[in-house]
Amino acid sequence: MLITGGGYSKQMEAVVRQHLFDMDMATFSRTSLPENSSKAPTPDSSNPSSNDRNKYISLKGRLAQDLRDLKDCWIDGMKYLTYEEIQRGFPNTYAARSTKWVDPQPQLPKVVGKYKQAFQLPLHRNTTPLEGLNFGRRFLEEWASENGIKYRSKLNEWL
Repeated sequence: MLITGGGYSKQMEAVVRQHLFDMDMATFSRTSLPENSSKAPTPDSSNPSSNDRNKYISLKGRLAQDLRDLKDCWIDGMKYLTYEEIQRGFPNTYAARSTKWVDPQPQLPKVVGKYKQAFQLPLHRNTTPLEGLNFGRRFLEEWASENGIKYRSKLNEWL
């Protein structure tokens, strides 16, 4: 069951990382490359253009590394908790999945404090945080029940 738990946590990590990465990429795509040319430096001035360019290049490098880490996270999650394992070992969670297409556009809850949303399996790069939340809650509750652990998520009150 430890491998399943590792796969579960990696899939949850991948959903969160994917959401953050997509937000970073949206910001990066709106950011223009800073000018390379600058006025001749004076003794009392710094070169903000050079600093901006260095920050831009650093961000670009960080995004490339984040993309590699994100890919590894998805691979590990799917390797250690397969779709078939969820289907076989977590029948209630599997039965709760949506069999219809879930629009990957992030949707805010219609009522504050109500976070119930359909989720698709397997989780994927377009899984929304609310889908991940709903899958994760069901998965943990079923896992705890199967292992004789008394666990009840406070999210039940909000769903």
